[in-house]
Amino acid sequence: MLALHGQKVVGHVSVFRQWEKTDVAVPGWWLTGLEVIPRWRGIGVGRQLVHSVITMWEREHHEEPLYLVVNRRNTPASGLFLQYGFKELKDPEWERKLRRAYRQDRRGEWVYQILKRNPVDQ
Repeated sequence: MLALHGQKVVGHVSVFRQWEKTDVAVPGWWLTGLEVIPRWRGIGVGRQLVHSVITMWEREHHEEPLYLVVNRRNTPASGLFLQYGFKELKDPEWERKLRRAYRQDRRGEWVYQILKRNPVDQ
């Protein structure tokens, strides 16, 4: 999904279906790649992209959860996802697997969190 200003892409987000359990993903729908170019941040572009994705997901896949991985230190993104009903998925097994897949910060701390949104969390 793209956010456009005229002919220019100013933001994008993707949703994909993970069919099988892997070392780094549970089966289900995943929101990924939310990005807004710096000049367009803070004016609701990311919010509109997330809103559009969730609206589509609820209409087409309303009985399945939606997952994402976000950097805890990205407070604007984390806050946005929490406002849309995502909750932290606390699962030690998946956290161990994701720690192998995602990089750590300079101090060796793992700064990512898995978020999950159930249809009933609306």
